[in-house]
Amino acid sequence: MDTTPQMQWNRGGWLGGQLGGSCWMFVAGALTFPLSVATAALVLGIFGLSNAIGFWLWSRRDRLSPYRAIQILMFVLMLAGMLAVYILDRGVVWHAIQSGQAVSPRQMYLMLPATFGGLLFMFYFQFGRQPRR
Repeated sequence: MDTTPQMQWNRGGWLGGQLGGSCWMFVAGALTFPLSVATAALVLGIFGLSNAIGFWLWSRRDRLSPYRAIQILMFVLMLAGMLAVYILDRGVVWHAIQSGQAVSPRQMYLMLPATFGGLLFMFYFQFGRQPRR
């Protein structure tokens, strides 16, 4: 008998993960508007695109396993986050929108793959090693 936990689709879990991984881009875009409208629009566009992909994945839940979908979503959020940091840094607003202890773009380029990569490994070891049905 297989006692490996099964990943299941859950609206709250999906939207929580999707918005939890992307809302910082919305906040960064909103804070950037007074400083650079073009940079803000790009960051908000990345936020919108990554969430559109997340909603598209959710809409395909009858044809896509939750494990495969979360792998795709985590990868999309990691790339979107790295692109947002790059745009904010090149738009010379990255440090201006931070409060408290500033985090450098270089640190973010390391933290984003480490965080999302860690989540992907965690999901793999918890759910991904199941036999295919």
